[in-house]
Amino acid sequence: DIESVCALCFKKGIWRESSNPSMIVGYVGSAYTSDNDYLFNDVDEKISDFFNVDNLNDQLKEKIQNIKGHYSFVLETQDYVLAVVDRIRSYPIYYTDTDNILISNSVSDVQGSLNLNDIDNTSLLEFKMSGYIIGRETLYKGVYQLLPGEYLLYDKKNKKRHRERYYQYGLGGYKSTQKTEAEILEELHQLHLKIFSEMIESLDGRPVWIPLSGGLDSRFILGMLLELKYDNITTFSYGPDKFWEIKRAKEIANFLNIKWHHISYDPKQTRKLFDTKDREAYYKYAWGVNAVPVLNDYYAILMMRKSNFIPDNAVFINGQSGDFLTGGHIPDTNEADNYLAALLENIINKNSSLWEDLKTEDNLNYITEKILSIINISSKDKISRTDLAKYYEFYEWQERQCKFVVNGQRVYEWFGYDWRLPLWHDELM
Repeated sequence: DIESVCALCFKKGIWRESSNPSMIVGYVGSAYTSDNDYLFNDVDEKISDFFNVDNLNDQLKEKIQNIKGHYSFVLETQDYVLAVVDRIRSYPIYYTDTDNILISNSVSDVQGSLNLNDIDNTSLLEFKMSGYIIGRETLYKGVYQLLPGEYLLYDKKNKKRHRERYYQYGLGGYKSTQKTEAEILEELHQLHLKIFSEMIESLDGRPVWIPLSGGLDSRFILGMLLELKYDNITTFSYGPDKFWEIKRAKEIANFLNIKWHHISYDPKQTRKLFDTKDREAYYKYAWGVNAVPVLNDYYAILMMRKSNFIPDNAVFINGQSGDFLTGGHIPDTNEADNYLAALLENIINKNSSLWEDLKTEDNLNYITEKILSIINISSKDKISRTDLAKYYEFYEWQERQCKFVVNGQRVYEWFGYDWRLPLWHDELM
């Protein structure tokens, strides 16, 4: 028997477990290698073949870099524990930094097992200012989270932990090319066709539900599915009746002859739904003591379920985060005299300005130093305009996108639905 230092939670049926005499694996999502070998099919055999379970250190980083998809897993043997999250931290993993290490997909299990209930006041400040906690900390002292593109290896005999980043977004250089704009666009389209074709194969004909806004990303999702002749699609939009995006979404759905539902949001109705035990339980499931849970889709799905609109085998596909991946979040700094100052100002204005009364001099100094530590530069450094874009996108990817935006997928899981994020495909990143 393996003496475990893991505490995995399987309450929602999202995570699965498999074991044999030499290892235990808890896993979620879909993980595959560059030759399309899916690791979670016959997981015992595939994981044993892929990793050297007798010596997990053997070319570990290189092997993890070869895994694609949206997934997390925890592999435990007699001597080691390996915890891995994907490039966008699709499914969070938590761990402690105490003598009695504990690794889990459930932060409440970590807290309960080791009685770690002391609030970190600096993390609380970050949470109030940003809606999420910056870095690997959580709201509670001694409880940490793996960041996107990281793995943690724990040597059980020597009680040593090794955490390493195998992927990071945005801090590399830009590739020069001699291709024309038309050639680049065609290359991108062929990649989109490949990504969406693979996704359609994984759907196995199931009904797709798309939250359709008035913007481009969800419209692109819908367009690609229709181009590839996938027609088992329903769209929906939510919000006040006169909201411009509702009108635009309806026009798009009618033009394409696609089923569409409008879920009207009334403040009194949403307040009533907020003050329920189900919403409280969803918050406990989704927030992970590091980010405010997403509520927008929650109300819409809840109301549609009460009307029996959504089949149990539906798969939700939203447009996150096409605007980010196409550079749409890079701030306009053409007139900046000091690019580092402009970088910090734009990050704070976008990410840490939920409450103006919290933007005191002391708090802003603290947040500034935290941001500099995350992007690993000094306040005395000079950066270029290109550097500004790279650092800004890196911070946005690690902190806001992967902790807050991607965490919005929890709402689909809460109601028992599967999801896909084709615009966060590894090859697009």
